[in-house]
Amino acid sequence: MSAMKQQLSVGLLTLGLSVLASQASNFDFSYTYADGNVVAGTFSGQVNGIYVDNISNLAMSFNGHATAGHVYAATYGGGTFAPGPVVSFVAADNNFIFINSDILHGDFGFTDALFFAPPAYFGTPTIQVDSSSPFFAETKAIVPGNWRLHVPEAGSTLALSGIAFSALCLARRKFSAR
Repeated sequence: MSAMKQQLSVGLLTLGLSVLASQASNFDFSYTYADGNVVAGTFSGQVNGIYVDNISNLAMSFNGHATAGHVYAATYGGGTFAPGPVVSFVAADNNFIFINSDILHGDFGFTDALFFAPPAYFGTPTIQVDSSSPFFAETKAIVPGNWRLHVPEAGSTLALSGIAFSALCLARRKFSAR
């Protein structure tokens, strides 16, 4: 009976670790304006319901032109910016700025910025974009279908689950041989 408990423990632990590992992922995002202008990029983060937390490794482009320098992330608090961007799969729930200057420490010398503001600040969910390479500046009400935040590839979760299952099978064989 104790061998069965060990097998179950190993299996649950392996499966739990594979699920945790699958939550930290790379994401692709994009927003396409009605006139065809596109802001796109990538970042790393962890899925938390409809949100993505722990944003890092940001990269961004405007109409295919990469943003120069480090890209920082922050959230808008009604006149000030603070750490902890709110990034969501639902466009209207976003509250973030991705910008290539350190605005949290007073550096407003940016050339590229993507800003999603919630309705509490402008009456409607709003997106603002500013880019100097190429010049591109727009502030519009968000069109929800134009925001794309791609879910991490399901194949990686499936692969990790396969590894977990293989480990469980090997553990079972090991305990059965005794």
